[in-house]
Amino acid sequence: MDEQTRQMALLWVLNMSDGQHSLIDIAERAGLAFIHIESAAAALWLSVCCACSRAGLTPAASLDPHTQAKAATRLSAAVFQNVLP
Repeated sequence: MDEQTRQMALLWVLNMSDGQHSLIDIAERAGLAFIHIESAAAALWLSVCCACSRAGLTPAASLDPHTQAKAATRLSAAVFQNVLP
């Protein structure tokens, strides 16, 4: 997969990962091959896991809403630093 396709797949997954859309839905809407969307989702998941570990974050379900919001902000920055060039 070329770099532009990889970046577009990452952005589509980030944009549509709302619990309402499957990876197939995202691939169809984006007009990209499922394998590209699946690869982007896997890369994002790995980045989230690594970022959580480095940041010392606990699972979001155990945090109060205010702490979840702060953790999400920190996590978003860490994910973008590791996934996007």
